[in-house]
Amino acid sequence: MRKKNAFITAFAAAFTGAVVTTYITTRAANTPAPTPAALTPSEIVSVERDGAVAQRTAPGVWTITLPGDGAAWPGSTAAVRAALRAAADITMIESAGAADADPPITYRFTDSNGALRILAVSDAAIGGKQNVVIDSASTVRAPSELVSRLEPGPAGWRAHTAFPAAGADITRLLIQQPATDTDPALEIDLVKTAGRWLLASPVLARASDDAVRTAIARVAGASIVRFLDEAPADLTTGLDSPAFVITTEAGDRVRRINFGAQADAAGAQRFATTGAGHYFVADTSLLRELRLDPAAYTDRRVSVVSPADVHAIRLDDARASRTLNGWTDAPFDPGAILVALTGNADATVSFEAPAGWSERGTLTLEDLAGDPLDVVTIGEDDAGALHAETSMPGGGPVYYTLPATLRQPLALE
Repeated sequence: MRKKNAFITAFAAAFTGAVVTTYITTRAANTPAPTPAALTPSEIVSVERDGAVAQRTAPGVWTITLPGDGAAWPGSTAAVRAALRAAADITMIESAGAADADPPITYRFTDSNGALRILAVSDAAIGGKQNVVIDSASTVRAPSELVSRLEPGPAGWRAHTAFPAAGADITRLLIQQPATDTDPALEIDLVKTAGRWLLASPVLARASDDAVRTAIARVAGASIVRFLDEAPADLTTGLDSPAFVITTEAGDRVRRINFGAQADAAGAQRFATTGAGHYFVADTSLLRELRLDPAAYTDRRVSVVSPADVHAIRLDDARASRTLNGWTDAPFDPGAILVALTGNADATVSFEAPAGWSERGTLTLEDLAGDPLDVVTIGEDDAGALHAETSMPGGGPVYYTLPATLRQPLALE
């Protein structure tokens, strides 16, 4: 009896141990891996996928570098921020279990301390969700809509603005049309100096702020339809002999783009390149309105002197000066002349003397000290129409049409 009881006791102990062991093993297998710490977007300084890297170069400023030649391109801040927020949301999803193996698509996030976080994403969705393995430790089931904000990685986060430097701080806009077998080369070179825009080429003249702003807005609106990550054949794109070239400068940021052949039947898109490893198709519908006529960018006011700064006007030997009650007596009308020279923005501009040009007098606008603020030559063409001629130091003459009604104020009747 004693042997029987001993056998029963030993069997019961063995059975109980086996049950407990099985329970513990099963429970451990079904226990999810602990949820990792959430990713903090503001601390991330670089993201890498398939050799393409998004690098933060300043707060809110990202640069995208592709594998191969390593050519950099500005990143879209909005696209990068959306991807980082999605990554942060994914890391906060409750773990579904320990990771068996990393899926094929891998994102590597590096923070400002050099710490690395890895999100490996499956390429298949089941029930609108995809497996994401975090730091090779735990797996989460993330909604595909959330995962899609990461795709396709840094290569797809590039800014689609062709001229990111074309903003309020731009200091130069150069538009060039290379020479062809039948036409000479043309260019418009607009430069901002001392807060004022000048036409530096093909002639030197004061530029119209409104005309320059309109041109810059058109350049800034040129968008990239799609990037070409492999250099296309020149025979197809025409980039070996560009149709036109646009360069913008803003401080030390320079962007030069060569535009080649048309890339669509409507002619609104062209192949383009920066010449530094970047090829793309650009929407050039806004650029078609850019003109290569220097007169289109020239300030149409004969004089840009502020009327309040003019104390006296001299017409040849006659002179009128301001008083508390108006102007001193003179054989001409100084008030009407000043308005015509500084306020008429509708003049026609030419850089060649009108046919039959003959001078009729010289106007000098003087300051309080009697020093000249501006000098304008008045003349007529062979039809008797009035014109004004001015020039900048170092520049050639610029001719402006004057209204016929100015003949009497100038005492030219």
